[in-house]
Formats: sequence, C-alpha cells, structure tokens
Amino acid sequence: MQLDVDKIYCLHHPPLVARHKRLIEFFTRTNLNPEWVTGYLPEEITIEQCHKIMNQMIQKKIIELPNTSVAANIEFAKKKSKNLISLYKKQMYCVEQQVEKRFDTILILEDDVDTTDPKFNEEYVNECLTEFKKLNGDLLFIGTCCDLHSNNTPVYKHIAKETTSRCAHMYVITLRAAEKLMLHLPDMSDAYDWKLNEIIKKENLNVYWVEPGIEQFGYVSSLVGEIEGKTENKENK
Repeated sequence: MQLDVDKIYCLHHPPLVARHKRLIEFFTRTNLNPEWVTGYLPEEITIEQCHKIMNQMIQKKIIELPNTSVAANIEFAKKKSKNLISLYKKQMYCVEQQVEKRFDTILILEDDVDTTDPKFNEEYVNECLTEFKKLNGDLLFIGTCCDLHSNNTPVYKHIAKETTSRCAHMYVITLRAAEKLMLHLPDMSDAYDWKLNEIIKKENLNVYWVEPGIEQFGYVSSLVGEIEGKTENKENK
C-alpha cells in the first residue's frame, strides 16, 4: 500500500499487546512503514500537567466519576487525565516533527484504528487525499466513531466540508495547518480533539470529513481496564 502522504505515524500504548499484534500484522501485510510513537507513558505524567485537562473533562462530564468517595473520585480523575495527556503528547510530537522536518502532509493513526475495515485500502484513502488536496484543505478526518457523520453534501465523491474535528484515530494534517496548531498545542488545556476544535475556530482552518469514514476497532474494555491486569488484552469486534 502506497499512501499519498509524506509520513505516517502510529500512536501506540505499549501495554496493549493485542493492539500491537493486530497492527503489526496489518502493516506487514500492506507494506506500510509508520513511525511508532510509544513514549509519554501515563506513569510519567505528573498531576501538575493534568489539572487543566482534568478540570475541563469533569466540567464537560466526559470523565464520569464513580462517586464512591472524594478520594476515589480524585484518583479516578487523575488516572483518566494522565491517559489523556499521554495521548495528547503523542499527537503533539507528530505535529512538532512535521513542522521541524517540513513534511507537506502526514497521516496520524492511533492504535485503535480499525485495520479490518475494507475501506482502509490504497485506492480509497488516496482518492480521499486527492480530493482533499484539490480543495487546499488543512485537516482531513478519515476516521469516524460514535456515529459521527457529516450532514453536508460531499464536495467531491468522498469528502464533506465541516467546521470541527472528528475522531483522531486516522486523520491528515498539512504543513500549513501544523504550523498553526503548534501556536496553541503546548497549552494543554483540554483533551486533544477538543483542543483541535478550539484551534480550528481560532485559526479558521479548512476542515473536511471523509464519508464513509474508517471506524475505531471495538474493544471489550476501556484503556484503563486493559492496562490493569489484562495481560492478553483480547480484542472483540
């Protein structure tokens, strides 16, 4: 598979061994060679780094507290926030690298992208990229989840104009957009996809969604659950 981008990154949390196995099999079969981004582990994140994101997520009720006790709520929120910061830093690393190395376009994959989706193939993805480049886009969200779909008429065959981010497990950034993102990303004041929405609005970025998009892979457990004691990390679809 030859995708029409300058660089591919795959963000991965090393304890999730089933994800790694599935991804390795897919990349080997399709001859894709992404750069693995595996650093910024949750256990390396300090609580001081978490405060802004933790408060935002609680206010938005994205972090649903167990309400068993104040102490339990605090520990739960810390753990969730450290996971969010870990992923945020992985994403920001890719954007930093794009700016530093002057890649015109990069594709970022998270390790929960559905590699079994038949749309994840050279012809389909490159058709979407061709349409995106014709439109001089900034961000192209190929991935989708949570039944998020555009209600707008596709500009060409596959992509529709939008004003917000969508799921960040498979998306494309242009260098022009990366330079604008890096004006804001170092302030980790929100979860990554919400932060993208803030930047898209401030910088008036040209955003498109692919329809139909490529879904996330289905999991039995959450990220926290998989980290805690599930050594095989079995995935079910």
